[in-house]
Amino acid sequence: MGGQPCIRGMRVTVAAIAGMIENGSSVDEILAEYPFLESDDISAALACAAATSTETDNPVTTRKPRPNHQRTLQILRAMTPQQKLAQVFKLNERTLKLFRIGLRRRYPDLDDIEFEKVYLQMRARCHNRNY
Repeated sequence: MGGQPCIRGMRVTVAAIAGMIENGSSVDEILAEYPFLESDDISAALACAAATSTETDNPVTTRKPRPNHQRTLQILRAMTPQQKLAQVFKLNERTLKLFRIGLRRRYPDLDDIEFEKVYLQMRARCHNRNY
């Protein structure tokens, strides 16, 4: 996790929990979002954040504001698994379109056949690296 302190060796950073509290999330909301955490984990994360933060270098206070975060969580929790999966597919389609546009900008001189080869090679490389 980039050297950031994590809760009990899990992939949940102290800064993420402190940021959620800072943005108005309650302990119960955090536990609902991360069911594998315990309330003691959140207390320990907040204590760690307080102990390690300074006025000049505080990653918690420099986080991007998320004014719609709570509403987004409510919408996601109300969705059925099928609706969530459909949303993921919609995001994947958009991501692939943007990837194709960026790739076309990078290789404007390729004909359609060569471009398709490059596109498929790049997708295969991205897929293999991330999964």
